[in-house]
Amino acid sequence: GASRAAELAAKKGIIVCNSAGNDGNKVWKYIGSPADAEGIISVGAVTSTGTPSYFSSFGPSSDNRVKPEICSMGTASAVVSTSGLTSYGNGTSFASPIMAGMMACFLQASKITYPHCDLHTLLKAVFESGSLYTNPTSQMGYGIPNFETALAKLPFLNALKIAETKDVA
Repeated sequence: GASRAAELAAKKGIIVCNSAGNDGNKVWKYIGSPADAEGIISVGAVTSTGTPSYFSSFGPSSDNRVKPEICSMGTASAVVSTSGLTSYGNGTSFASPIMAGMMACFLQASKITYPHCDLHTLLKAVFESGSLYTNPTSQMGYGIPNFETALAKLPFLNALKIAETKDVA
């Protein structure tokens, strides 16, 4: 159910960031549903030094896709409680919304400069900017993305090309 819903959202062009899970230090240390869904971004957790959080679940998916794809801060993540107090928490449930916020900023920045890029191209650039892209691991996937690098990886379409592809009067 949850994986199918996540896959449907991704097929409709929605970026879905999902927690990889907190079973990395348990007997069954692998990601579950919907972190395994195709087309969604499973987010693992790392510490402030960029090392994998001990609890972050492992991939790959059952059909051997890289999972989690990317990671963000999940150990000692700053959080605000319902009472408005600041504290720190651990979990991929903190890493995933941090990544979702970064993805939203990336999408906004990319659509201004690169309005012609489709979702696949944008996500490919994010994954390729990962600290482990050339050698993904089962716990960190492509690693920690660098969004400045990801923007620079997007194909620039010059004004002449835009004029050729748009209906310009």
